[in-house]
Amino acid sequence: MEKEALLRMLENASRDRPVTRLRIRAAFRVGDRGARRLVEELRDAGYPVVGTSDHKGYWIAGSEEELKLFMRNYTAKARTIQRRALRMCGRFYEQYQERRVQ
Repeated sequence: MEKEALLRMLENASRDRPVTRLRIRAAFRVGDRGARRLVEELRDAGYPVVGTSDHKGYWIAGSEEELKLFMRNYTAKARTIQRRALRMCGRFYEQYQERRVQ
């Protein structure tokens, strides 16, 4: 039920009038993580929920251009997270190996 209600909100939104996370929190009486979870559930279900990198809000992509722009930013974040995770693991194992050798 929450997903359907949020989907309706997002379908009536646009880049110029996005649905803010604050509005989602108020409408569904959830915290910040809960609001993000609701958005991610729609994305997981395949809905093209897009947003701005400056956290102004969300809406359903109204054009292929909006979706492509969002996907470039979204996948760039994923690559950055993956690089960080690999560096963290590399550093951990370097230090762990040094401790074991000593």
